[in-house]
Amino acid sequence: MNVDGIYFDSMEWNWHHDLNYREEHFKYTDYPLTFSKNVNRPSIWNFTSEFEFMKKIADEMHSQGKLVMGNGHGWNPFAAANLDLFGAELSWYSTGDHNVEALDFKRAISFQKPIVFLLNEGLNDKAFTDSPFKGYEIYFEKLMAYGFFPSFFSVDASNDPYWKDSEKIENGRPFFKKYIPIIKQIAGAGWEPVTEAVCNVESLRIERFGEVGALFFTVRNNGNKDVQCIVSLNLEELKIFQKFSAQEMVSGQTIKVVNNKLYLTIPALRTQVIQIL
Repeated sequence: MNVDGIYFDSMEWNWHHDLNYREEHFKYTDYPLTFSKNVNRPSIWNFTSEFEFMKKIADEMHSQGKLVMGNGHGWNPFAAANLDLFGAELSWYSTGDHNVEALDFKRAISFQKPIVFLLNEGLNDKAFTDSPFKGYEIYFEKLMAYGFFPSFFSVDASNDPYWKDSEKIENGRPFFKKYIPIIKQIAGAGWEPVTEAVCNVESLRIERFGEVGALFFTVRNNGNKDVQCIVSLNLEELKIFQKFSAQEMVSGQTIKVVNNKLYLTIPALRTQVIQIL
């Protein structure tokens, strides 16, 4: 087929909840048996069979220099071992899809691998259809804080797709042009789990991308009030040994820097991307 890779859809859709009690299968599994608290018998967790299936295909794809992508990773971290690219569908109305806990989990299991999102339910909400289209700003900046790529699909994940509606495309175009290049740059620098940065306001979230020469921090205000804050950098651990400056990438504004401290004002429910220069 001359494809660039393989895509696994709905990795966490029902089948993995089941256990396989067929003893004749036990000798074929490469992973330990398990059991249910309700059934006092050894069994194979079905996801281990799914994992083996994905791993074999992923190994074949990687041996050809090709990629493997998967959709559906809300609670199970194991598929991350095989995937090169993650996909996920979101509902605008379901905070469980994109609250801090959910996004933290997706970022952690993927490490520096890219994650792409498709907003389905809610893409026809007034937030996206009525000027000034504030939904785009909210959605894009929430994902930008983690270096995730936002996009859209279909309300029912099938019919009337966003990318076949010229009016929707034109409404969203300025936001894609504004945010996607920044997300691409920080995601390419690579997410780092240890930020080496602390803030004097506990409610703000900081993520770090890259190292000296291509070093970025995202600062997210999940609160409902604008916040003035100071972000202190651990210069020694970050290997910053000379004077530096900082710029906010979305607005292009220069950030006040005194010694190792960045002085920021973060509006409510907004994200800033700080580039260390």
